[in-house]
Amino acid sequence: MKLTAITAGALALLTSSLALGDHHGRGAEQVNGFPGVYVHPQITMTFTGDGYLITTVNASNVTAGIQTYTVADGILTVQDVSPPAFYSQDMADCVRDNPATYQINDLPDGFSMTAIDEPCPPRAGLLTRFELRDYVRPAE
Repeated sequence: MKLTAITAGALALLTSSLALGDHHGRGAEQVNGFPGVYVHPQITMTFTGDGYLITTVNASNVTAGIQTYTVADGILTVQDVSPPAFYSQDMADCVRDNPATYQINDLPDGFSMTAIDEPCPPRAGLLTRFELRDYVRPAE
C-alpha cells in the first residue's frame, strides 16, 4: 500500500514537471506557457495567472497599461482595462470596448506577436513591435 502511494506520488510529480517547460522554459500546456514574465530592454510584460497582462516601462518602472488576456491554440486575445495614458480618449475608448487577437510567433528564446484582428491599430503598434525574448519564470 505504501509503495503504491509513493509510486503514484512520483508519477504525479514527473507528470507535473514535464508540463512545466518547453525549450524556452515556458510551459507546454494548452495556454502556451502563460502566465509568465517577459523582459525587453524597454518594457516588461507580465502575464498573470488570473488573466491580466501588465505592461511596465522599465526606465520609469511605471505601468503603461493593463489588459485582460486569454491564450488558446497559439492565439492571444487582449482587451484593455486601463489603457496607456498617452492614448487619446477616442483610442482609450476603442481599446476598452474592442478585444483584439494576435498570433503568437515562437522565437528560439521567446515570442513575438502579429495582429490577426485588431480594430484599434495603435494597440497593434505597441504589441507587435517587441520581440519578447527574456523569459523570467514567475515566483512560486
